Amino acid sequence: MDDLQLMVSVARMYYQQGLKQEEIAIRLKVSRASISLILAEARRSGIVEITIRNPLEDNAELSRALCAQFGLARCMVVPTSIRESDILIDLTASRAAEVFDEEAKSGDTVGIAWGRTCHAFMSRYAARGFLQGMQVIPLIGGSNRNLERYQLNEMVRLFAEKLQATPSFIHAPALASSHEDFELYMGSSSMKAIMEKWRAVNIAVVSVGAPPVSREFDGSRVLAARKKSAAPEAFSIGDICARYFDVKGRFVEDELSGRIIGIPVESLRRIPKILCVVGGPEKAYSLLGALKTGLITILVTDEKTAAAVLEARREDESGRIGRSIARLFDQS
Repeated sequence: MDDLQLMVSVARMYYQQGLKQEEIAIRLKVSRASISLILAEARRSGIVEITIRNPLEDNAELSRALCAQFGLARCMVVPTSIRESDILIDLTASRAAEVFDEEAKSGDTVGIAWGRTCHAFMSRYAARGFLQGMQVIPLIGGSNRNLERYQLNEMVRLFAEKLQATPSFIHAPALASSHEDFELYMGSSSMKAIMEKWRAVNIAVVSVGAPPVSREFDGSRVLAARKKSAAPEAFSIGDICARYFDVKGRFVEDELSGRIIGIPVESLRRIPKILCVVGGPEKAYSLLGALKTGLITILVTDEKTAAAVLEARREDESGRIGRSIARLFDQS
């Protein structure tokens, strides 16, 4: 038993804590060669199992489960144990770029959304040169946030340049300051042209945000009242193109949603292919709600997020999800 405990301790220090063999040897007052032998014995005896996850492959089992549960046309689950958020997003975005190339066709009208993941997708995308005659349009108006991932017109311009496509731009905010301003923007000739293009979108690239939703996309806290006036299952858990939904996949319709200058839900439903890219298990409840809207047809995510979404679905089916969401918002 002492030998087993020693092997477990050494294995934890080396594989989980990241200590070097020399550091472990100093701590235990033994030679480095002894540590090497202990690690080798830990692998031989089955205490340590080494699994190699190739992020260029697909976890077919989880992909099939998600397709079956949510009626997806296609799903790619990236095998990885990476936890660092930025690296995980870049990895899923890179794999999504491969899927886009396989799903898009010459002559398509491509709609894109904003956010960190969509920005990573546009940045990581490398044109292959076989797609021609395409158009790229934004699905949401502008944001007053200065981060690159919210400057959607610029993202459209860069992506269109890579595709050698024709870009279109929205010269209006994502959230009008009043209903009167909303009517003025939507009545303009430029917005009428964009709305026509929205109805012609063949493939869209979107993502969802992580809960709790405590700030609106323009940086304000206008959603605070929503979470106090409804059951946890009705809290805004995420959004697609600034259209907020709850964990049951129901879109929020209120005074705020009536001022959003972005593609309407009914236009989203007419898009044949909506490619959703999501990385990070903290987005599990948001992704569950997004999948239950029925909008997403193609999903690219990572193993931990895929497993977390399936667990969230089990919580939902057992009636426990409301308590989990309430705790999530109470911590915000």
